[in-house]
This record gives sequence, structure tokens and C-alpha cells, in this order.
Amino acid sequence: MMRFSASDLKFFLYQNHQKVLSLLVMLLSQVVHHPPKPGSLRSRLQEYSQVLSERYSGQPLSCSMETHSTFLVLRDLLNFFDLYHLKDYQHALEVIQKSRLIPFSPDEIKERVENFRRLGDEICRVIPDILIATMNILYSQYNSLKGSDSRLTGNRILDDSSKDKQISFLRSKSHTITSFAGTVPYRMPGDTLTRLVQMDILMN
Repeated sequence: MMRFSASDLKFFLYQNHQKVLSLLVMLLSQVVHHPPKPGSLRSRLQEYSQVLSERYSGQPLSCSMETHSTFLVLRDLLNFFDLYHLKDYQHALEVIQKSRLIPFSPDEIKERVENFRRLGDEICRVIPDILIATMNILYSQYNSLKGSDSRLTGNRILDDSSKDKQISFLRSKSHTITSFAGTVPYRMPGDTLTRLVQMDILMN
């Protein structure tokens, strides 16, 4: 993995936008899924991404639309994986649903597959980690629902009927994610599909 210091980024900060964002995109794609750790490369890249976002806010960028959009997606994925590793699962799900990278209902699969074909390689290579993290979240929520007779949801008690509906909803999401993983035009790492299928089976 490429190593660079704060001074390297400060140099690039004053160069053209294409160089800056291309560098960040390349590096972020390698570490975005890692747990947040103070002083790590991921932590420094996240800080630099925030600085660049603030610096470039409101001004036209002299870079390709693909590079800029890939940077924005990776920046959002930093947030998703932060929340995931902190076990703030509900907010993590909200972030990944808003990204529209993966489907959560059967009628979204076709659109997400078509969208995948337009993604940069840097995003595509992170998709397996996104799928595993999202399925882990759904599986955790499923176990929480199955493990309790009643559960507080906001200020009300979740009765058995509502619980069954939520469990069915989670199962539908897990089926959708597994189907997407088998449909998307990308060679997944060897154990990705196996792990997704295993969790899907455990939820049914």
C-alpha cells in the first residue's frame, strides 16, 4: 500500500483537483472498510477528506465527474463503516440505503445492478465488504428480535404480530442482498457468497 505523509497531501492540496481526488480515491478504496483507529492511514485519509470537502465546497472542480462522484461515495462509506464498527446499526443502515449502492427489496435489484456497471473500480472492490457488513447488521437485528418475547420500539412495546412482520422484512432484505451478490457482474472474493448464503439460511 502506498505510504504518504501530511506534507504530501498539503502539496497535493494546492495542485489540480484531479490529482488530489484521484490520490484520495485510490487510497480510500483500500482502507475504507477498516475499523476506525486513531493515527491509522484510514483516520488520516478521513481527516484529509473532510478538509478537502470543506476547501472545495462551493467552487467548480477541475476533475472528471467520475472521480468526484467516486470520492463522494467513498466519503459516505467512511461514515457507514464508522457506524458499523461502532455497532450503531440503525444509522449505518440509513447511510447505506441512502447511497443506493445495494438493494433492499427485490424490485431494486435490477436498478442496482445497472448502477453497479457505472461505478468506478474503486467502489466495486468495496462492494463485497459492504454486503458482508450489511448482512451482519440484518443478522444481528434478526437475532435481537428472535431472542425477545417483546421489545421496546420508541415508546411502545413490539407485540408478536409486529415482531413477526419485522422478522419477515429482515428475511426479505437478506434474500435480496444474497440475490444481488449472485447477479452483480463482479467476481466476488471466494468466501463472500458463502458467508452471505450462510447468514441468509440462518435467518430462515
